[in-house]
Amino acid sequence: MEVVMDSLPEGGDQAPGERRVSGVGRLTARQLQMLELVRRGYRNRDIAAETGLRLTTVERHLTRAFKRLGVSSRTQAVLALERYMVERDRQPRRDDA
Repeated sequence: MEVVMDSLPEGGDQAPGERRVSGVGRLTARQLQMLELVRRGYRNRDIAAETGLRLTTVERHLTRAFKRLGVSSRTQAVLALERYMVERDRQPRRDDA
């Protein structure tokens, strides 16, 4: 999944050296990765196996992502992610201008 990265350092659950993703409630790259796997139909235990993270870590990333998005379900989070992807794809690319 292609994402646009910026370098706005903020605290929270951001790992050292991790960069934040523009849009989608200022999600970290890891939170965005978790949501992309949710979008693909992965359950939390499948995400943990795919990423090598503990189940509790996956749950924490998703809980924080839901909070930043202002949603309370996986379906709402996926819809927010897909809206972001549609809007991002509508933006003219720098090399197109």
